Amino acid sequence: MAIAVEREFAGGDERLLGLAASGDREALDRLVAEHRDRLYAVVRGIVLDDDEADDVVQDVLAHLPRQIGKFDGRSKFSTWVYRIAVNRAVSHLRAARFRFRPVPIEKVEIVAPETPSVDPTVSAALARLNPQDRAAITLYYWEELPMDEIAATLGIGVSAAKMRLHRARERFRDAYEELDR
Repeated sequence: MAIAVEREFAGGDERLLGLAASGDREALDRLVAEHRDRLYAVVRGIVLDDDEADDVVQDVLAHLPRQIGKFDGRSKFSTWVYRIAVNRAVSHLRAARFRFRPVPIEKVEIVAPETPSVDPTVSAALARLNPQDRAAITLYYWEELPMDEIAATLGIGVSAAKMRLHRARERFRDAYEELDR
C-alpha cells in the first residue's frame, strides 16, 4: 500500500493539490509537511514569539482544508499559503493589540532555517519594525524569495513590494543605528 501511495504522489505539489482539494487528507498532510517549517519561519519572523507563531501556524493549518479549493494555480502553492500566513500573522498582532511595541531584547530571537544565530541588536531592530516590514524583510532575506513571489505573498504589485522592502530596510537601519549607539 505504501508503495502505491508513493507513486500516486510522484507528481509533486500539483498532484497533491488536486488530491487535497478533492478531500484526500493524506495528500493535505503531505503538503503541510513539505511547507510547515518554512511557513513557521515566515510567521515567526513577523510575530517574533515562538508561542504566537505556533498559534498562527496552527490557525493557518486548521483553515487550510476549507481554503485549499480556492487555490487557483496562478502562483506557487507556497506563495499562496505564505500569503494566508502573513495575513493571519498581521491580523493576529492587530487583534492582540501588539502594535509595534518594542520587545525586550532578551525575549527576541529570530528563527530562520539556514541562520544558526542572529545578532541580538539585529533581532531588537527587527522587533521595532511593524509586521508588514518584518514580513518583507523575512521573505526577502530569510526565505530568499524573488520579488514577484514576495509581491504575490503580500498581495501587492512588484513595484510596491520593492518600495516596501526599500522602506523596511531604511526603518531597520534607523532602528539598528539607534540601538547600536
